[in-house]
Amino acid sequence: MQNLTFSQCFKGAWHDAAQAIVKMPVLTLILFLLCLAVFFDADQQLILMNKSASLGANAAANATADDPTSFGPFLTIAWIVTIFVTKARVIRMCVQGDVQRPLLAGVNRLILLNLIYVACFTAVATAIMAVYIGLSAHKGGQTPGPTAAIGVIAGAVVLIGSFLVTRLILMTTHVVMGGTFAWRKAWHDTRGHFWSTLGTLLGTLSPIFVVYMVIAFARQYLSLQADTSSLLYDGALFFSALCCLIYMIVASASYAWLYKRYADALVQQQASATST
Repeated sequence: MQNLTFSQCFKGAWHDAAQAIVKMPVLTLILFLLCLAVFFDADQQLILMNKSASLGANAAANATADDPTSFGPFLTIAWIVTIFVTKARVIRMCVQGDVQRPLLAGVNRLILLNLIYVACFTAVATAIMAVYIGLSAHKGGQTPGPTAAIGVIAGAVVLIGSFLVTRLILMTTHVVMGGTFAWRKAWHDTRGHFWSTLGTLLGTLSPIFVVYMVIAFARQYLSLQADTSSLLYDGALFFSALCCLIYMIVASASYAWLYKRYADALVQQQASATST
């Protein structure tokens, strides 16, 4: 645990992100190209959906079946795997300056951690839905409609999930560095630091997030106009992918700097495990 300020974490994360791009050019280039491909494929699917609204369901089905350029599932899987690999490499570089270890070091633990999070979110959503159905049955169906129910459930899952992920945010760096799933220690290290942890992460990512959202909205607007052959769309697609790449690398570096700032029990456990 180091005595770091928000300013030091902010500057450190952005500096290390720039260093990561320089030291890992091939990996970052692959991730950038996958971002381009995923965004372009998504825009093409959006155009097909718009055609379905204007031409009817049968014509849309034929258009989708005749489209040979949709590799969405394969691109998405490759994109997600590359994100995990990049995230693990960036975290290791930020904490240890380590870019020479095997390419997939720590990736398996990182994937497992995220699968656990997904399972927890699913369980929370299922529990909230069960409570809603129970209340609806108890009141004879006198509850808000399905749209309102979905909104309530989604909002509750987001709030609960954001709280849990923030409290356990140090676990990401810990498992990438080879540590065990020490849930209690990760929870203990962020005790009393929830708002500063969340504020540091949001404050560090907000500049690139705002820029990305503006460009993404512009790209989506051009897609809705079926204007994907213009130079303006090409520029929006390029900068969307670039901002997405920067966002993911800065976020990974931020995780590492939060670990430096708040991890205490986790660091002690890792040190004792290494000494033995």
